[in-house]
Amino acid sequence: MKTTIHTHATPTAISHAARAIREGHVAVIPTETVYGMAADATNPMAVASIFRAKGRPSDNPLIVHLADAEDTEKYAYTSPLFWRLAEAFMPGPLTIVLPKRDIIPDIVSGGLSTVAIRVPVHPVAREIIRVAGVPIAAPSANISGRPSSTRPQHIIDDCCGKVSVIVCDGASEIGLESTVVALDGDGIVILRPGEVTLEMLRTVSDDVRFAEHNPDVAPISPGTKYKHYAPRATLILVRGNSDKVATFLQEKSQLDRVGILDSCEADTLFAELRNFDEQSDIHTIYAPYPTEIALENRLLKAAQGNILEI
Repeated sequence: MKTTIHTHATPTAISHAARAIREGHVAVIPTETVYGMAADATNPMAVASIFRAKGRPSDNPLIVHLADAEDTEKYAYTSPLFWRLAEAFMPGPLTIVLPKRDIIPDIVSGGLSTVAIRVPVHPVAREIIRVAGVPIAAPSANISGRPSSTRPQHIIDDCCGKVSVIVCDGASEIGLESTVVALDGDGIVILRPGEVTLEMLRTVSDDVRFAEHNPDVAPISPGTKYKHYAPRATLILVRGNSDKVATFLQEKSQLDRVGILDSCEADTLFAELRNFDEQSDIHTIYAPYPTEIALENRLLKAAQGNILEI
């Protein structure tokens, strides 16, 4: 497949991406969290193209991106709690799982009766959605299982030849995927942590809690079941006394074919993991166990549970 790459998010680039999406093709677009691989969420064949391009399991639901929260009622059944959350955090890096309307095909929801809804704050993403005139299903623009794409070169490396259009707009501002929540009456259940934290959500509801993981239940949120974010090298998280961890990492840094991820920041995490991938001689990466919950969530998946206690 020939891929047209726009190195800047010009009006022409926006128009081209919107037209491609409207015509049933896949385009990569920037958002404030990570780059997204976008297609018309009401077109099952277009959405199937996302799964093929990513190599993504078909029971892993996709997030539907809208230009405005007010459009949600067209695609899902809302509630007073949804509208309180929308007023507080939309547009922004919050995704809310709701009962879906029939206009959203089952392929988007992984065969479930729910759909995940987000309104990005990124002006280019919102404009592409508006011009396309359709809701956009947009998982992260990377090969499934790999670190998410937060830099233009990442999306070109992963997606060129697999999508119709790529629109570049610099580095992703946040660098981690959105917080995903489900609603339980007047309570909020966090399915995937992110920039919108538990403390922030508690300004809307007193009942906010993290979901209990059940591997036997189909995921209603992306990023909660399968291998995610993993670099090619083995990643090991090192947990223990901070001085001992620092000494351990310093000793390991002197060894050949070993990488040290010593500065875990959300906006650079995936870029740093990909940098290690570019160093073909690196076979093991060590990182201090993160204290921030969204980073912990991503790094535990990237490390596939590899934790060294010292």
